[in-house]
Amino acid sequence: MTEDSLPPFKRKMSFNSEVDESPKKFRIDISECESEPSVPAPRPRPNAASRPVTQRGVKGVVKVDRKIRSAHSTPVAPKRTAAALRNAKSSAAVRKVHLAESKRVPPAKVASQPRPAWDLRGRLADYDEKLKTNDNEIHLLKREMARLQGFEAAAVAASALQSELERAKELQRTSDQRIDFLQAHSSKVSAKLQEEQRLSLQQRKTICEWEARWRELECVRDELAAKVHQLEGRKRQLQADLESARHRDVDLVDQLNKSESVRRRLHEIVQDLKGNVRVVCRIRPLLPVEKQEGKALAKMTIPAANTIEIEPTKPTEKALSFEFNAVFDSQAGQDVVFDEISQLVQSVCDGFNVSIFAYGQTGSGKTHTMQGPEVPDVETEGMISRSISQIFASMHNLQMFGWKHEMTAMFLEIYNDNIRDLLADKKAEQVQLRMGAGDGCDLVVSNAKTFTIEQASDIFSLLATANRNRAVAETKCNSRSSRSHSVFTLRLTSTNDRTDESHQGTLNLIDLAGSERLSSSESAGDRQKEAIHINTSLSMLARVIRALVEKGGHVPYRDCKLTQLLQPSLSGSSKTLMFLNTSPRADHVVETINSLRFGAQIAQCHLGVAKRNRAKYDK
Repeated sequence: MTEDSLPPFKRKMSFNSEVDESPKKFRIDISECESEPSVPAPRPRPNAASRPVTQRGVKGVVKVDRKIRSAHSTPVAPKRTAAALRNAKSSAAVRKVHLAESKRVPPAKVASQPRPAWDLRGRLADYDEKLKTNDNEIHLLKREMARLQGFEAAAVAASALQSELERAKELQRTSDQRIDFLQAHSSKVSAKLQEEQRLSLQQRKTICEWEARWRELECVRDELAAKVHQLEGRKRQLQADLESARHRDVDLVDQLNKSESVRRRLHEIVQDLKGNVRVVCRIRPLLPVEKQEGKALAKMTIPAANTIEIEPTKPTEKALSFEFNAVFDSQAGQDVVFDEISQLVQSVCDGFNVSIFAYGQTGSGKTHTMQGPEVPDVETEGMISRSISQIFASMHNLQMFGWKHEMTAMFLEIYNDNIRDLLADKKAEQVQLRMGAGDGCDLVVSNAKTFTIEQASDIFSLLATANRNRAVAETKCNSRSSRSHSVFTLRLTSTNDRTDESHQGTLNLIDLAGSERLSSSESAGDRQKEAIHINTSLSMLARVIRALVEKGGHVPYRDCKLTQLLQPSLSGSSKTLMFLNTSPRADHVVETINSLRFGAQIAQCHLGVAKRNRAKYDK
């Protein structure tokens, strides 16, 4: 650190002495004398400050300029303590004495005449006098410097005391804050201690209550221990009874399995006796609209449970009589009709293929028989939903024999001799048919969407989707005429871990589009094209039936998509039932007679004995 960077009161005093080369002049300048910063320097006398003191010697003039000033002024003195004030007063008194001494001017001597050059002794005496004067000045300056140094030390001590005082005050404030904090914390601790004491009392009370409860529970425990001992004895007795019951259960299960096998054989025998191709005739009632229009009823009678007689429109013709497996009048409900086919549905659970299709003219009630109304109830449910409910009931009963089942379904339609998937969106791939390997009776349907049926109610959503996608239109003969053949296929796979058996049954529920005369329906455009395809496919079906009745060598199954799809149902590997739906109106007698004749031809078919579809069992 340089001397210029120090504060003014810490700088060292400097003396500039200049001695002229000429012996006539000797000059000393006092450049700077500083006092204590906190005490202002006394104002110098006007005569002493304004003019220099001149001493004339023998050979020259000595000039001394004295300027004593404060390094900086302090307009506001810092706050001091009592001891500091007393020290300041004493220091001020001493300072005044020193200032008075320093401002004394030595008496001026009368300048003597210059000594001649040869008076060396005189000239030396003059120089000695000047040196003495300078020594006195130097001595005075040193005393002033010592005094200023004392002031500086006092200022440093005062500054240190002031800092110590500030630290003491800060420490006192910190202590006060700490005391306040401790007092607040002490209050909190006291409150918490009181709360803990309250909780402790409460816990003691709770402990006393629990001890009483514990004594009660010990008594209860002893009583329960006695009961447990009794129950253990009862348990050992029940285990012995259970073991004996298990042995009896094994025997009963074996007997049930045997009885189930006997039931399946007897059921198969009964169904074979009824024939693998059955025809059931059903007459629908008049619709409310037909009653309002006053439509006449045809002259049809049911002399026996399986016979129907109908009188032709011409009086000269004799009454015609047809015999089927069963005939239902217009008063028969859906439940009564389903009882006739329920045994065939049971055959699906036993591993047989069953096909049930509805045939008849347009508006004869085929769709109502198979699917029921758009919003069905318990009484109006169709054959499809009733068949699913019976299969689920049978599956539940067969679970006790160790049978497990898996059910899948698909819904197709044949529209203008093209097969479409009713459960897929419109952008789906076209459905293809091909015969599988084996005896030629296994039909494989590719690109069709299948759904797993978990419960009986799932079928209603599938039927709703199929009804939205199926092609229907209004004609003169029917306000909501089906313009396509629909085929609902259900596959049921059954396995039994106990007997290592496995089989697969298939149920086909087919709703054929009704035959119609173009002269009666007055169809045109797309409706005419649809009617032509429907009548053509039904004619092909009639040719297949005639070939089966005549037992010719070739059966034209591949002439159209309908007969190709019905080949497994008509070739002897399936139990088949046809609903022959007829209209009660007199103006429909011709179409009714044609339908009855077609049903009579199908009833004459003998397709042989259907076989159970046994699958390879994989554990």
